Amino acid sequence: MIVWYDIVNFSLILSCIILISVRYNSLPNEIRLFLFYYVLTFILELFSEFLIVDGKNNLFLYHFFIPIQYAILSFYFLNLLVQTKNRKVMFAVLTPILLMWAVSFYLNGVSQYFSFASIIKNILISFYVLIYFRRVFVGNSILDKDISTNVWICTGLFINCLGNFFIEGSMNYLMDADRNISTKLYYLHIGLDFLFYIIFVLAIIFKKYE
Repeated sequence: MIVWYDIVNFSLILSCIILISVRYNSLPNEIRLFLFYYVLTFILELFSEFLIVDGKNNLFLYHFFIPIQYAILSFYFLNLLVQTKNRKVMFAVLTPILLMWAVSFYLNGVSQYFSFASIIKNILISFYVLIYFRRVFVGNSILDKDISTNVWICTGLFINCLGNFFIEGSMNYLMDADRNISTKLYYLHIGLDFLFYIIFVLAIIFKKYE
């Protein structure tokens, strides 16, 4: 059964996809990567909804897709922070993908909530955001001409990842220990996703590209 927050969720993700598509040629390369991120997220949520309607467990999808979402966001930060992409940097950034899959398939279990994969993703993305903020606000040089847009996007990411670090990190335990609290936290998780989508849309809308 599709509920109101599913409709809002799909509407916001589609808004991001449409906005990026319309302005694709005028967007910098790092922000163009979010087109892949939102298309992937839309496909994930769509298949997840189909499984829920069919009465099947949908958690295995997130175990598989979360590392891919992390990979796209990592490439976004690589474009922001690293001028030369050597093999060592690529290895350091992308190795956690294998770690997430290993934890999901061998320790966590794909039928359980994806707490461990989310913890790794949220910690690393929050760390990348803090590095970017340090370079922007403490450093003496401007790293990119679209700095204000990327600051807003990174702010949305930081709020989302920091909040979900605590929410999703405890969800695997709370779903068994206290279903009532886990349900409320899940709604908060949805709210944090909505907030990130809205911040992203506003950052793109109110930024004019040459």
